[in-house]
Amino acid sequence: MAVKPKILAFAGSTCNDSDNKKLVKIPAAGAMEGGADVTVIDLRDFEMPLYVGTLEGHTINKTTSYGKLSPALPTRKGVQV
Repeated sequence: MAVKPKILAFAGSTCNDSDNKKLVKIPAAGAMEGGADVTVIDLRDFEMPLYVGTLEGHTINKTTSYGKLSPALPTRKGVQV
């Protein structure tokens, strides 16, 4: 039996109503139909120093934020942005 590739998918935008957040679901669905194990995440769930105009001046705990995201990356065969 073939091993299912694991793909991590996310939009490059952190805006609430981002077109990119809507569009990332299309290729993710195609990868799932092709047999991949796809996890779609929202970068807003990982408070990191990304540019977010609405969060200017907000203090970020980088250690906690990177710690939540980094375990998902080495287990993936691909990343979809």
